Amino acid sequence: MKATTSLAPVTPQAAQCSHEPAQPLRQIKPRAYRRYQELPIFGSIVEDFARWCLGRGFSVKTISMQLDSLRRLVPWFRRRGKRSIKDVTADDIAEARSFYRRRKWWLAAGMRELGDLLRGQGRLKPGRPLAPPTRPEAELARYAAHLHKDCRLAESTIQRHCFCVRWFLKVLRANPGDAAFRELEIGQIDSFLRRVAHHYSRRTMPLVVGTLRKFLRFEFTQGVLREPLHLRLESVRIYREEQLPHPLPWSELQKLLRIMDRSTPQRLRDFTMLLLAASYGLRRSEVAALTLDHIDWRARILRLPQPKTGNVLTLPLTDEVANALVDYLQRGRPATTDRHLFFRGRPPAGPLGAKGLAKCLRRAVRATGVKIETTSFHALRHAFALRLLTEGTALKHISEVLGHRSFNTTSAYLRLDVEDLRQVALAVPKPVKIHRSAGPACGLACSGRRSRRSGPVTAPASKGFRSFLARPMREFLALHRALGRKYHGQEWVLRNLDFFLAQHHVTARFFTAGMFEGWVADQAAVSPTVRSHWMRFVRKFCLYLARTVPKTFIPDPRTFPKEQPYQAPCLISERDVARLLAATHRPKPLRTPEHPLRPKTMRIAVLLLYCCGLRRAELLGLRLKDIDTERHLLRIDQSKFNKTRLVPLSPTVSNELQRYLQLRRDYQTPMDPSAPLLWSGRPNRLAGALSPTGLRFNWQQICRYAGVLNHRGYPPRLHDLRHSFAIAVLQRTYDAGKDPQATLPRLARYLGHVAFQFTHHYLQFTEPLRHAADARFRRSFAHLFAAPVASKSTKGGAR
Repeated sequence: MKATTSLAPVTPQAAQCSHEPAQPLRQIKPRAYRRYQELPIFGSIVEDFARWCLGRGFSVKTISMQLDSLRRLVPWFRRRGKRSIKDVTADDIAEARSFYRRRKWWLAAGMRELGDLLRGQGRLKPGRPLAPPTRPEAELARYAAHLHKDCRLAESTIQRHCFCVRWFLKVLRANPGDAAFRELEIGQIDSFLRRVAHHYSRRTMPLVVGTLRKFLRFEFTQGVLREPLHLRLESVRIYREEQLPHPLPWSELQKLLRIMDRSTPQRLRDFTMLLLAASYGLRRSEVAALTLDHIDWRARILRLPQPKTGNVLTLPLTDEVANALVDYLQRGRPATTDRHLFFRGRPPAGPLGAKGLAKCLRRAVRATGVKIETTSFHALRHAFALRLLTEGTALKHISEVLGHRSFNTTSAYLRLDVEDLRQVALAVPKPVKIHRSAGPACGLACSGRRSRRSGPVTAPASKGFRSFLARPMREFLALHRALGRKYHGQEWVLRNLDFFLAQHHVTARFFTAGMFEGWVADQAAVSPTVRSHWMRFVRKFCLYLARTVPKTFIPDPRTFPKEQPYQAPCLISERDVARLLAATHRPKPLRTPEHPLRPKTMRIAVLLLYCCGLRRAELLGLRLKDIDTERHLLRIDQSKFNKTRLVPLSPTVSNELQRYLQLRRDYQTPMDPSAPLLWSGRPNRLAGALSPTGLRFNWQQICRYAGVLNHRGYPPRLHDLRHSFAIAVLQRTYDAGKDPQATLPRLARYLGHVAFQFTHHYLQFTEPLRHAADARFRRSFAHLFAAPVASKSTKGGAR
């Protein structure tokens, strides 16, 4: 139902203006207007109703349909004993709308406008007196008053808090003030959180836990609860920059704005809003809040209120934006006394909200046919930040323009600058020849070496938990997974403990110190560092168990084995990597009839680990759908700390990857998007993905053949390639004479770190780096320490 161009002004106050017909009902219903004036119940207000709908911006056809809804609903109201408009109450309007909303929606729409008219005229009687509030509702009202008065929360936030608390009390089946609520236990709250986790995402669960914590704190301070349960609630594990922002190329955005149609007021309005968001990186709430008072034409500035932060951002008014605003004010904005800048195109007329504004980019993409991956309005803000970065704007200035208080907030918008990160990627090392006598070991002579682990470890149960702690273990894992933790390795530790208890303590009922010490003694073959981590996790489970079983033994962390220092990485040079690449084709165990591409697979694995600095799990988790051959990058999904990032490839590595994919097609290996990049040749095992054990075994064979071993004569770890990548990038920066401080933020984003201080773990001060840093220091500051050379005239004068 679209409004026509001959509508009256868009506000009800403007409905009394001279442009509106004196008798709108006669023009809308020229033949039957008398029948509508004589309608029972609604005849006295039908003229005002037609004038009201005109003022709300409805078309003549829509108003005619709404008048028909009044005529059709007369029997419905008469059956309920209504004789005049004075007998109609708010409950009657609400009941009619609720009854016809799913049956005949146009009748419900007419009731909505009728209720707004009567409410605006002050003629709508209140409904039946409300029943006395129940005890939960009374407590909710008291809690809402506390949030409004003491916490100064917004009305929408208070409604969200009350919704969650109402759900909690309904599941709990206890009223605040009762003995059952006073004796509330932490296990009941955990049960509610496990139930809620099925309805909310990980990003929403912190809001639920925060709401419960605030409510429980309020009840404890009021003396309703006996124990401070808010201090015992577990936190939700959410990491920064988990999800990747939506990419929106600036060239495609410029093309979209250039070819947009501006012939109609609505399309001109959409163009102006998109231009404002793209030119200043505005949020949709900021665009919706703009009024005529925020534009200073004389000073040529925009004073933009930020509803999210409450600040006012002052930005210059560019010529392009000023011309677009003038064009919109002349041809697109409706005539109204309202000071808002943008209005709805459909009735009821009024200012455009943030939800309606979010769809303008989708409409523009659909109308122009420009291929853009995302239609999220917030993607315009990311595109604006990336454009400033590519133009060389300092991060401080980008943060000021976006209205951020911290640089860390701005860094989240810069993760999509693929071309800026591509300069971090390493190229394929130059090929070299392998001489078998060059290394300390050759061939497969070292294949019989035993690992450091000398004894077996207790195997966990294969099917479920079987000990007397089976139920608490399942509940513990379910709770923490509901709070955002994966706990895959931790589940293995609990299964290990459960297997031990099921074997040696069948009739036990409480977890004792002897059980813990016996389990620790059974893990003597594990390194002290790993054993200490396992013991700390079991202690965390014991603390959870002690909340309901006070007799549970709590281990003392001071008795845990001391963690060993981190093993220094074995840095692999570029020449050694070239030897490893050449060695992928030599060892016979790599090439088998069932998998003739295994040498090529291991070559591409070594290249991605060294040239891109990937983790082992990230490499094994790559699927063909994660490879963008057009943009030459990899998409790493759900990596460590649940982070997703884009990893651009150097041209040489991209060529190697494309050749490998072509070989996969030639050998007719699985090429569906979900197929793994590292194919093991066994399609019936884990969808054909290469296992971590298989990758490590093949890596060790290659290292031994190439003679690339550490100082102890063992093959280096796969993770050492990540360390070597970081050192190689820093070494290249020094050799090129560039500032390493400018490379560190890029290197951190490339490796998937939140901040570059976490990247220092991978930066070892090697001898080549020391020489490179010394040479750079001499080039930059040696002239400051040089002794001044006296001139001949000065020497002669001294004589």
